[in-house]
Amino acid sequence: MSEDVSREEEEVAEESVEQTEGAAEADASKAARKAKLLNIGMVVLGIIAVAIGSLIVASLLGYVKLPSTTPDVSDDNIWKRIKKTDTIIVGTAADYPPFSYYTDDYQIDGFDIALIRELGSRLDAEVQIKDMAFDGLVGALQIQQIDVAIAAMSITPDRDALIDFSDTYFISEDAILANRSVPAATAVTSIDQLAGYRVGVQTATLYELWVTNALVDTGKTAVGNIHSYAYIDQAIADLGNGQLDFVVLDLPQANAATAVVNVMVVGSGMNRQQFGIGIGAGQSDLQKNINAILQEMQEDGTISALALDYIGINPSDIVSIPTPDPNVPT
Repeated sequence: MSEDVSREEEEVAEESVEQTEGAAEADASKAARKAKLLNIGMVVLGIIAVAIGSLIVASLLGYVKLPSTTPDVSDDNIWKRIKKTDTIIVGTAADYPPFSYYTDDYQIDGFDIALIRELGSRLDAEVQIKDMAFDGLVGALQIQQIDVAIAAMSITPDRDALIDFSDTYFISEDAILANRSVPAATAVTSIDQLAGYRVGVQTATLYELWVTNALVDTGKTAVGNIHSYAYIDQAIADLGNGQLDFVVLDLPQANAATAVVNVMVVGSGMNRQQFGIGIGAGQSDLQKNINAILQEMQEDGTISALALDYIGINPSDIVSIPTPDPNVPT
């Protein structure tokens, strides 16, 4: 009996030793694999480091030109790109009929759009339209997201300090809209008459600046009475719903609104504006070529015909555009 127990103990001991040795071998194998992977990783990192170092040295010696993160913003690069690609990228705000809007089949159309497409055709360039918020157009020009901007954009000193403009292609004037059913006033002859009322304007437009300077800065109305909208059609809709008392905008846009919304024009002609095509600052070649085409379109009657088609203005009623002074750089 004791011999059987002894043999069993010896067998158990042998099994324990074998298990211990197996575990040790497994641990050693894992450690070896880890060491091998670590060595491989160090080799790969070393190769990458050598490659990067070689590129930097070669770049410093002038053999390799590393890609620049800064876009080429030389004076003429936009015009050269247009001629190279035969494409001109145009920014607009398609919420402003009759200048720029979506048709029933979701195509962008309007006076500005027809004009820029004709201009592009005469430049032998395909026109690509990008619709964006009006207050983003200047910034898009500055970072060259677009080549030009056309969106009933008034030429103002503030904008001219940030971007350049083409010669004037259209002269518009202001209009005051009121709700047709319950007008806050039926005849407005001065901007001061809007004091104390809820007034809607489009963000970053001259009209926003106009009512702010004339009414808020002078203390004639509270700042809360001026409601700025990214899209003017939202302001017109709120006026029709009785949430605003007036909307200040361009006369052609106001006339277009009266046909579809319960609003009416109660004042106009207090603030004439000259529209120009926005161009990135310093893009002199592009500006020069655009101005040459605009002059052609003025002289051959193309712009007058577009104004009649889209705005309903007879050529005899179009405000004369001043002739650019050749001695003044544009």
